Amino acid sequence: MLRQVSRATVRKPSYAMGFKNPAIRKSVNMIVSTKFKARTAPLAAASCMICLGMSVTSAAATTLPPSAQGLVQSGVVYEDTRPATTPDYLSDVASDAVMVLTPGTDDTGLGLRTAILTAGRTTLVVNYPQSAGPLIAGTSGKPAAQAPTYDQSKEIAVQGNLAVMEAFQGDPNVTYAVYTGYSQGADALGDAVERAVKNGTIDPTKSLVVLTSDPRGPWGVKQAFENHPVVEPFGTLFGANINGARDPGKTGDVEVRSIIVTADPVANWQWVWYRPASSLKVNMAGFKYCHSVAACYGDLEQYGEPETFVSEDGNTTYLVYKSLHPLTLEKIAKAKERGVTPTQGQVDKWERESQEFYPMSMPSVSNSAVPVTKVATPAPLVSAAQPAPSSARMAPTSPATPEVSAPASTPVTQASALVEAPAHQEPAATIDSVSDASSDAPTTSSTPAIPEPTVSVTPESAPASVETPAQELAEVSEPSESMDQEDSSTSSASDTSPATPEEASSSVVSEDASADSTN
Repeated sequence: MLRQVSRATVRKPSYAMGFKNPAIRKSVNMIVSTKFKARTAPLAAASCMICLGMSVTSAAATTLPPSAQGLVQSGVVYEDTRPATTPDYLSDVASDAVMVLTPGTDDTGLGLRTAILTAGRTTLVVNYPQSAGPLIAGTSGKPAAQAPTYDQSKEIAVQGNLAVMEAFQGDPNVTYAVYTGYSQGADALGDAVERAVKNGTIDPTKSLVVLTSDPRGPWGVKQAFENHPVVEPFGTLFGANINGARDPGKTGDVEVRSIIVTADPVANWQWVWYRPASSLKVNMAGFKYCHSVAACYGDLEQYGEPETFVSEDGNTTYLVYKSLHPLTLEKIAKAKERGVTPTQGQVDKWERESQEFYPMSMPSVSNSAVPVTKVATPAPLVSAAQPAPSSARMAPTSPATPEVSAPASTPVTQASALVEAPAHQEPAATIDSVSDASSDAPTTSSTPAIPEPTVSVTPESAPASVETPAQELAEVSEPSESMDQEDSSTSSASDTSPATPEEASSSVVSEDASADSTN
């Protein structure tokens, strides 16, 4: 009798039992029956070992709540709990909270980047292809040309998150859950939260959502190219919906924290319509030397306190960390590749030259794609269900690392030190006019219009200084071939704004030809 029941279970596994939503049940079964069979092979081998009398122990698995155990067994998630190795960035979140991570596209830096978030907590990772076919195969196990498209891959991650949210909502053993996603994973997680709020399958009192490098952020790449006559159709052709900025009102009362590093073009896209080559050059450097480097988001303390904005609708807080200019990061990487450790003075010089060549457009109230208000100090990031001391902040509260005091001619060798660059004023212009100081420069843009806030906001003040984290000096890698000679050429490449659009047109040709010659 027992044997017959066992056979029936093997023939017809009911992994999706317990999920009320038919779409989620279908997605769960699809995940188990296709790509993620490979992940269950070790479990099968372990079962055979037990049958043979060998013992297999897994201390972490025994601590999982019942709902989490079911999600692991079904293949929706896998467990990746690790010992704490860094300061706890989410110091206001209880240590027994369950972390649910959604990786980015082909995310090889997951553990290094999320260590500051997980900090030894029980951690689950959502299984999905992490692909953007036909360009990136991710973990799909298929050639890139046959891999799921960006949106197909993202939808699997959306369904996986919905399955977790529904399961946790009905499990009294899960007292608090933190959902976090990076890049494509943040895109998927944000969409999942919107659906869960609409369906009533997430409990705002015991849930926190952390979106890191969200393409649909107020200053992200998707809002920049929504309705763009060239980019939007091109994205759709390759299976990526250019669906604009995320509406924070759709996530309701769920607490959402959106983390942005200014050098990251996915979260802080740079574009000046009459400087296309230079804009692309800056964005490509930011993608390679920030977005694709785990340390860029894996050590947020290196940037100091973030600028904080809150959404006028919903319950979203945007934390903006000011980093070095992408072109400065590229120069540092190239120097490290040559075996040269840049001095403090050299980094300062590079940063000045980079800003002169292409002033960065920084996130602000005026260029946000959704109505936001700036707060003077970081808002208390304490959830209703997770009380914490009044001094708790999202950034770690440990003392700031002393700045390097060595002379400018001495190489920077302290991995944990901060290098302070000379102060500079944050550009007050919008994304379309930051390139030139002249008031006669063209100011119109093909970028969609950005709504202005509807309520009064706290005036923004210019940053006192630009901090140069030595972590970036030590961990940036993969240099490109575009800036070996930038030290002598960047300053001379700075533009003088043309007085008329006609002169701007000729300036574009000259500048873009010059920029192309350096690549």
